[in-house]
Amino acid sequence: MKKFFVLLSILLIAASPGLAQNKRIQFSLSGGLNHIFEYGSIEDYIAGETDFPVVPSHSPLNFGIALAFFVSDSVGIEFDGRYTQSTKVTLQDPSDQDTVEVDSSKHYSLTANLIFQIPRGSFRPYVLLGGGVDIISAEDRVYMSEFGYEVEILAPERKTDFLIQGGGGILLFMSREFGLRIDARYISIYADPDAVKSINGTAGIFVRF
Repeated sequence: MKKFFVLLSILLIAASPGLAQNKRIQFSLSGGLNHIFEYGSIEDYIAGETDFPVVPSHSPLNFGIALAFFVSDSVGIEFDGRYTQSTKVTLQDPSDQDTVEVDSSKHYSLTANLIFQIPRGSFRPYVLLGGGVDIISAEDRVYMSEFGYEVEILAPERKTDFLIQGGGGILLFMSREFGLRIDARYISIYADPDAVKSINGTAGIFVRF
């Protein structure tokens, strides 16, 4: 993975003067929601160890920053960083239906993506495909359940996982250099023991130079 990013960086730095002259460098800021689907299984329930084995779906806020280099009118390479905030999630004990409200973990993701866009016009749909890493920010926490029990939620031992994503969106040019961007992506994080899948939807602005 490190060699891949290094090679891309070398190629993009070498191409930068020509890209800048044709306004093919794109900087984007965005915000929206990351809808994380339910993960875990009741079958993983072990009394006293995994009393709350299922994490229900939830939709925390998500913010992103991206830098893309269009090597042609249609094809670009984008480096993208995203931050997913924490939100409240209610877990349930399948044995007695006790519940506890906890804070979901914050996430940071870094990806490299190939972008294919319609090359002309002020309205340019695009598709993308890429991958990278997801970094979870979590600590051991103790909560009080509805029935009055202390519940310890442990942070995962492995905090960095590989992810892949695919999606698309629309670039709406308000001028040659500036516009609005709508983006949607399906993301799969290969976490242990359960893969975490989500749909990320954002809107924002971009500048080309």
